[in-house]
Amino acid sequence: MGNKESYSPSNASQVNAERKDADKIRQAEIADLKKLLDTEWGRRIVWRLLGEAGVYEISYNFDGPRDAVIFKEGRRQLGLFLMDEIHIARPDAYMLMVEENKNA
Repeated sequence: MGNKESYSPSNASQVNAERKDADKIRQAEIADLKKLLDTEWGRRIVWRLLGEAGVYEISYNFDGPRDAVIFKEGRRQLGLFLMDEIHIARPDAYMLMVEENKNA
């Protein structure tokens, strides 16, 4: 197929190259989210996504089907992931979004 040698986790230079690539990708992800959070319209989108994720809602429903709880917890987990990413990319953004949406 190609000239690229197969990856071996025991090859230190390959492992280091993969780690550097992963670090570059991660830094780009953080930079992208920071750019989004630097704009008012971007914060509105993120705020709406957090609301839809149900981060502060209880997933369990005594009368509901088990599948609904599982679905809500999956959605909530994605919201928690987004919250974590917000705090990494721009720590002050969450409180800014709270202020911007106080009267909404």
